[in-house]
This record gives sequence, C-alpha cells and structure tokens, in this order.
Amino acid sequence: MSFGVAASRQSAANLLCVLWLAAAGLSAIAAAPDIDSISPLGIRPGAPTEIVLTGSDLAESDQLWTSFPASVERVGERHFRITADAAVGTGVLRTYGSNGVSNPAFILMDDLATIAGAKTNNTLASAHSITFGSAVDGVCPELNYAWFKVALKKGQRISLEVVASRIGSKLDSVLRVVNAAGRELARNDDAPGLSGDSYVSLTAPESGDYFVELRDVNYGGGTSFFYRLRVGDFPLVTAAFPAMAGQGSTTLFQLAGPGGEAGRMKAKALTNSSVVRLAIKGHEGSAFARAIPRLTKEIVEKEPNDTRANLFSIADGINGRFDKAQDRDLYEFASRKGERVEFRAATRSLGSACDAMLTLESVDGKRLGRSNPSMADEGVLAYSFPSNGTYRLVVEEAAGAFGPHLVYHIAAEQGGLALSLETEHVSAPPGKTFDLKVIAGRGEFKGAITLAVDGPAGPLAITNNVIAEGKSNVTVKVMVPESLAPGTLHELTVSGSAKRDGKEVHARASTAPAWRRPLPLMLYPPPEFEGVLVLGVTTAK
Repeated sequence: MSFGVAASRQSAANLLCVLWLAAAGLSAIAAAPDIDSISPLGIRPGAPTEIVLTGSDLAESDQLWTSFPASVERVGERHFRITADAAVGTGVLRTYGSNGVSNPAFILMDDLATIAGAKTNNTLASAHSITFGSAVDGVCPELNYAWFKVALKKGQRISLEVVASRIGSKLDSVLRVVNAAGRELARNDDAPGLSGDSYVSLTAPESGDYFVELRDVNYGGGTSFFYRLRVGDFPLVTAAFPAMAGQGSTTLFQLAGPGGEAGRMKAKALTNSSVVRLAIKGHEGSAFARAIPRLTKEIVEKEPNDTRANLFSIADGINGRFDKAQDRDLYEFASRKGERVEFRAATRSLGSACDAMLTLESVDGKRLGRSNPSMADEGVLAYSFPSNGTYRLVVEEAAGAFGPHLVYHIAAEQGGLALSLETEHVSAPPGKTFDLKVIAGRGEFKGAITLAVDGPAGPLAITNNVIAEGKSNVTVKVMVPESLAPGTLHELTVSGSAKRDGKEVHARASTAPAWRRPLPLMLYPPPEFEGVLVLGVTTAK
C-alpha cells in the first residue's frame, strides 16, 4: 500500500470520527418537547382532572404551565392532575422542563361531563349513544362521518356545539341533526363568530331518538381532526360587550350571539391576568366568551351617537357595536399638527362576525380618509394631520349588518411601525444565545428600526439588533441571562423603536403569524397571547 493511499484512508477515518462525534454531540442536546394531543379535551372547573399528553420528547418535561389559574400535580410521565380555578372557556397548556418549553396546546374548561368517544360510529345504525348534558371527545374519520344518538322528550330544547378550530384542530365541522326516519331537522356549517366551528339548537317535535352527524367540510380526517361535541341546552354566545376593559376595573359585560343577548355579568379585569373569562349558564351547560384587560383607558360608546359624537382621546380604546339597522357611530377627538395616527379596528378576532369601516372626517363633515373593507385586516385607517384641530372618526358596518353580538374595538397607534416574529416559543440554556427573526411590515416607512428584547428582569443582551434602512427583516441573537435557572419558563416581549418625521416611535412585535402557521383554521389566535414570546430555559449539555 502506498503512503498516499494510507493517508487518504486515515483522513477518511478521521472525518468519519469527527462526523460521529458531531452527531453524538447533537444527540446529547435534547430536543424541545412537542405536544400532539391532550386527553381529555375538557376539564371541569374546580374538579381535579387527570390529563394525558402525547407527543415527542416529553420525558424531561416534568412541569405544566396553564394560561388560567389552576393547581397542577405531576402524577406520572406525561400525566398531570389539574384543578382549574377558572370559568368555562378555552385555555392553553405548555409542558416544560430541562429540555425547554413545548408548543401551546388548547383545552376547554367545561361544566359538561366528558364521556368516552367511539371509533365505530361511522353510520347512523352504529351511532354512539350520548347523554343529554354531556360532552364527547372524538376524532373525525377521513372520508366518513361520526354519528351520535341522543334521546329527547317532546318539546325539549337541545344545543349542540362543536369545539374544534377554537382548540387548534384542523377540523372544519359540518353538523346535522336528523330524526329516526332520516329526515333532516337542522344543519350548520360555520356558526357566525365561532371561527369555523358549528352550533345547532332545536326543539324536539316528538319524543324519541335523534341522530347527530358530524364530519369535516372537505371529508378530511385523522388525529389532527379532533373535536369536543357539547350536548345540552345553552345559548350561542360569540362576543362580549365591551370587548376590552381597563386593568383593575369592574365592568358590566353583556354576552350575545346571533340569537341576541344571552345575559349580563360583572367581572373584574385583573391586573395579573391577560383575559377576563366570562360564562353564562344555560339550562344544561354554559356558553362562554372573553374580554381583554388593557392598560389604556377604555371608553364604551353611548347611544345615540349617530349625529352627536362621543368624545375620546387618541390614547383611549373605543368599544362599540352595531346594534341597530343603519348604525353609524361618531367619535370626536383632538389632534396636533404633524401627528400620524393609525386607527385599527378589531372585530372577527374578538368573535364578532362583522367588518368595521372607518372614515375620518373634519368637524364640518369633509371626508379625509377611509379604510378599505376588502383588505385582509379588520379595518385600518392611517392619516397624518396637517394642523391642530378637532376631527371625527365614523364607524360603520361595511355590509350594513347589525345585532348586539356585532361588537368592535378601535385602538389608535401613533408609531406606524409593524413588526412580527416567526415563532412564539424558544428554548435555550443560560449564558447561551438563540436566534430570533424579526420581520418589519414596511408600508411607507423605510427607516432603520432598533430592536430590544425585554424579560422578567429587564432588557436582555442582544446583538445584530437593527433592521437596516429599507430592509424587511433581521435575525437577532438574544442572550439568555445566567440568572435564569434551567427548567423554568419566562415570557419575553420584542419591541422596536425608530425616528419617524422627527419623532421617536415604538411598536411591539406581533406573534400572530407564528400562531397561525401550525393552526391554519385559527385565523385569529387568542388575543391575550399577542406579542408574548415564551422562553424555556434548558440544561446546558
């Protein structure tokens, strides 16, 4: 053997050794946990419920974070016992530990008891019997149906609600009710305000068995097409009015749906909570909605304001609704020369099945600008004020729809910056960095944007933190503080600042795109998580 051949073989062996060591090093760094599913999909408030997680890399995740007040006990690998101290409504779970933090997974606080689902109920003849006043968890079969049977008395009212897209499922449900002879009595595809989920309510014309058919609108199926079917007697509630309330305030909320107002309740917008959970009891089971606490002052429209405007400050949030035909709400405010303001409406993201159209006018009625209702946003109107003065904001429903459930919220932003993140959770050890891509929605503004990341103890050290003039994104390196213990979870926020028209402007980065990517049917992620980046601190390997 020549020296050259031997050297080549030795080099190859060395290369293989290096590659093996590199692979071993990579395998030593545990992957972050990932949750595929939760069972059951519902837990009763106040009652201890054992849940089981399925997914990957969950062995080292020995803790469970909940978005709602709860006591949590780990009772085995992937098994946790939760006692929720929260009203009926959706919540989020994350598991975390020495290998970081998981993706968010949804669960429903539900006052209806859970019954086991069936896997062989694909025909009317094999329909799964369910009890009135209960809920069943299931998975839609591909290219097929799920059938259920419920016994009703003549004159008995029944409500059927599918909770699927609202808890992260890919199921776009269609719900149908037939009698024993197969005659259709009710059908629903998308209930207004339920994000693609279905709801049916009817009164039994005769005593006997009634059959419920559930399927995906495109006949999709599989483990990611899961659902919770609620069976009782409760109203359809899609929105709360007002939709937002000042932190620390006690507010009288009205809960409503397409059938009208369902009830009223007082609740406090706690300063340490990101959501106000609201639930109205029916005859059997509850309907639920949510409101959002805000640091800003929140005003609620006072009718009649069709011709006489309500007064507000640009710093205030506005809560209104289109509760009558031809509704036209006027709001009056003062602005200064050189101010650039973006008025942003929120409707469908709040469970309100309406489209707000915003018009800016001078006090003498001259139109200065109008939002475009055909755009993908929920209503945005930007304007630079040429002089000091008093102006009016006019809010109308784009198609003329009305009802007590058609609520809206308007916030004014003076920065004009739009930032977003590609992820809503990251994992890294203390003293190390993680990469974070920040995207700028440029619009008219082309200047440089300086970024900052804030954590539990203040700003985090970051490098490469400027989106250069004219550029659309940058990948920031963020240092995890040495003071953060492995196996802990922390919330971060990313913000940007820039000089615009000679003024310092600021914006908080949105996490909505990161939520939408794995949840294609959830067009509007829960607003209480907007802009929150979750960090799971791992053990250094």
